[in-house]
Amino acid sequence: MAGEPRRHTLLDIRDNLCPHGTCNVQGKVNMDYRGKKVSVLGLGKSGFASVKLLIRRGAIVLASDARACDELEFKAAILRDMGASVELGGHSEAVFRTADEIVVSPGVPQDLDILRQAMRERPRLPIIAEVELAFRLTKGQIVAVTGSNGKSTTVTLLGCIFEADGREANVVGNIGTPFCDVVESATEETIHVVELSSFQLEKIVDFRPKVACILNLSADHLDRHLDEKAYFRAKERIFMNQTAADLSVLSMDDAKVAMLASRVNGRAALFGSHDLSVTGCFVRDGVITMKTLDGRTVPILPTREMGIPGPHNVSNACAAVACTLPFDVPAQAIARALKDFAGLPHRLEKVGESNGIAFVNDSKATNIESLEVALKSFGDNIVLIAGGYDKGADFSEVSGLVKKNVKCAVLIGDTADKIGTAWRDVTKIERAETLKRAVEIAISNAKSGDVIMLSPGCASFDMFRNFEHRGDEFRNLAKEIISNNEE
Repeated sequence: MAGEPRRHTLLDIRDNLCPHGTCNVQGKVNMDYRGKKVSVLGLGKSGFASVKLLIRRGAIVLASDARACDELEFKAAILRDMGASVELGGHSEAVFRTADEIVVSPGVPQDLDILRQAMRERPRLPIIAEVELAFRLTKGQIVAVTGSNGKSTTVTLLGCIFEADGREANVVGNIGTPFCDVVESATEETIHVVELSSFQLEKIVDFRPKVACILNLSADHLDRHLDEKAYFRAKERIFMNQTAADLSVLSMDDAKVAMLASRVNGRAALFGSHDLSVTGCFVRDGVITMKTLDGRTVPILPTREMGIPGPHNVSNACAAVACTLPFDVPAQAIARALKDFAGLPHRLEKVGESNGIAFVNDSKATNIESLEVALKSFGDNIVLIAGGYDKGADFSEVSGLVKKNVKCAVLIGDTADKIGTAWRDVTKIERAETLKRAVEIAISNAKSGDVIMLSPGCASFDMFRNFEHRGDEFRNLAKEIISNNEE
């Protein structure tokens, strides 16, 4: 960046991962895709949205998915009618032989054979993420949020804050709505609030948000990333194209995030649960307080008046407020949004009670840190349902909390034996083949005043489509029990 001092670490990340000089940190790249040959790998939500947007922009598109099922056949028919070529059940070499660019869905691993072959035989062929494609083609401003936990809550709350101020805001990305789905309707006044996973950040090139935020960092997705360091580096990419004209929002409650403050290229804004007295958002005397970019200290709302409880949600709220600083949102609008926001499903969601036993759906707890938050949210009366797809977590890290607060752990999924070994000396262990059976066992181990909580600490892919499917199943089972006992 001409005229600016070299920020060693972040620029090294950019240079190492964009070795052919394709990264542009000076500003947005506006691409003309007319007549351009683009392959799209993966036809989940993001891939499907990418293909539709590319066709509308005049690209010649090959959509490719290794899977073949009725849902994909339906999507393929739609895309063929729009003019795309579609292949299902495997990836042919046509994906890269004549392509000008490849767009990769976040669920497609970087070590996929066809991608390895493409990078080996055509090392200069651009391979980008769906969010990169959307960035190149959209109008408006981007607020991007990543982190190991709290992303969806924070971006949804941000959307509510902008809505309370009468702004047009799209909440998109990893939360469920692909960024590409809203590009065509965006104007220069639109604010895109984008939730980003490490998978999406792996393949950004020029993506430059006006505001970029890392909420927290803890080991996750080690089944995909080489190690913890590689995972953190993927997250850190959110800042790599920012300049001094942008805002970099960082947590001071997380040491791994806080250390980035001196290394980001944007202006740093900090957030935390204690009084920081710096640009950003913090808690002062029990009141969420922001310090604006021009140095004013503005009280927003007492934490006790927030619509969602818990210290983790106070941190999420402070992050959201800090992200609004460049937009001059009035304190009254922010306070109204913080009061009215009731939270998202599957996150310490109270389903109901039966015979004095509470049922809590925390299916979104897909890693150890989320599980730790859940275990701290109740007393020593938890009957825990945990387990699922193994992402390489070390469950002994929460053994102390399990010993203190869990009277029985009912284990399911691929990690049942692994978790059982980690916790066998600290609590009663039961195992179940299905979630229904796990709930039955949990009830047999619970009494009035206890909490039966699904907080898996694992991904859901071994038994369910996603964490929502898992949470919905638990909620339905709990509601059936509650309903039967009310009759």
